[in-house]
Amino acid sequence: MRTYLITFFLYLFITSIHAQFPGGIYLDEGLQHVSMQVDRINAQLQSIGHTAQKLGNKKQLDSMLRQVVDQSTLQLEDQVLLTFNYNADGQMTLHEESWLNPVNGWRVRLRIENAYNGLGELSETKVSRIDNGVFTLVERFEYVINNNLVDEVIYSEYLNGWELKTKTYFTYDNQGATTEQLVHEYINSQWEPARKLNHYYTSTDKPDKIDYFFWNNGQWNQNFFREWTYDSQDREVLELFKYNANVFINKLETSYNGNVTTTEYSEDHSGSWYLYYFLRHHVSADSLTHWVDNIHPNYATLDQRDFYYYDSINNLIGTDSYTYDMYPTYTTRKQATMHYNDTVPFNNLVLPDDHLGYMLWEFSDYTFRHQRLLDSVFLNTFVDNFLGVHTYSWSDVSITTNNEAVSPTSLMIYPNPASELLTLELPGLEPATIEFYNSIGQLVKAADIVDNRVVVSDLAVGWHVYVVRQGDLMYGGEVVIR
Repeated sequence: MRTYLITFFLYLFITSIHAQFPGGIYLDEGLQHVSMQVDRINAQLQSIGHTAQKLGNKKQLDSMLRQVVDQSTLQLEDQVLLTFNYNADGQMTLHEESWLNPVNGWRVRLRIENAYNGLGELSETKVSRIDNGVFTLVERFEYVINNNLVDEVIYSEYLNGWELKTKTYFTYDNQGATTEQLVHEYINSQWEPARKLNHYYTSTDKPDKIDYFFWNNGQWNQNFFREWTYDSQDREVLELFKYNANVFINKLETSYNGNVTTTEYSEDHSGSWYLYYFLRHHVSADSLTHWVDNIHPNYATLDQRDFYYYDSINNLIGTDSYTYDMYPTYTTRKQATMHYNDTVPFNNLVLPDDHLGYMLWEFSDYTFRHQRLLDSVFLNTFVDNFLGVHTYSWSDVSITTNNEAVSPTSLMIYPNPASELLTLELPGLEPATIEFYNSIGQLVKAADIVDNRVVVSDLAVGWHVYVVRQGDLMYGGEVVIR
């Protein structure tokens, strides 16, 4: 989880670098891209060992059809089809993105091919795109993996053949968190050091500092720093980005007041802070409604308000977005409604691998970041009089444990969601244990079940997979912690 946070802040860093130094000093987008890939791959690697413990009916996502209709003319304006192929272990081997050409029919415009080694670890990814009207190979990523962590990523581009571009090495601490990223560039037929990032963490495993170095004249020069500050409850209150340790570039300040979180992003303009945006995030008392207010930084007036609606098991079921010309007068920007078929738990879904991040424009918070994503989801978005519908197609897949088929085994648990104690209706009196895994497959708690109960107040809020072991029996399911 720490590496995921670092990736997010790395993205902010690169964005701000491009804004402050256009065409000048930067950490290129390739480093950002590779860093995000590694975070996603490492999360997948950590969950491989738990795949066999996910019991119940499984469904794999085969395709998603995105259709856009002009509501004034009722004409179909755009259609995009995403398709996915998997191997016997449920790993994505091929992804194609196609669009409907009015003259030539469906045409592929993006293809991603994944290869795996004998241990089931990702070893290579090739990307093909439409380039100047011709479908051709454009990128290749090669991965070296040790102890379920990516040690090395080699990036190549296809021009008149494969040309080596960058090689990124990753170093980790004993908890699997990134401590150093070292980038080499392929220059004059040899690898030359180019830049590196050193990561530091607090005693509670949160980001503390990142130092950015660039290789120049045979030595490392430290150019940028990013630092974090936390309050007594270990909540982030300040993030600073500095140049050469003395010149401020931007800052992110966060304050908390009950169910309201305020975020202010400011940039340094010639020694004075300029407030760039101002957000307030509200959560209703029942946690079923969230809304975010975008406040105009100069006039302290409401510019935009976005609502997010959730059901009792934390599915996002709808959104509303409004733009305010002058409060309380508003214009509806977009609305969305999601529908679920509540028959298959999230942890029993086979979903496509998006470690490159090329599919996130389609697979946004509306879909794969819910506690449950089931047989079909429809997204209705009203923007400029357009209606968008996303339709998902699923198919049944077999369940394997150590390559042997197993039968689904159910277990009654309550309450769900839970906050303090979880009660389990176990058969017989034989001792039993329970394990809890977070959303990326990491074991977060293991305990004995005493009197058919287990304490869950020490688990983080959100969705968890549980595995119960009693003698030769094993039960699996999911629970939401509030």
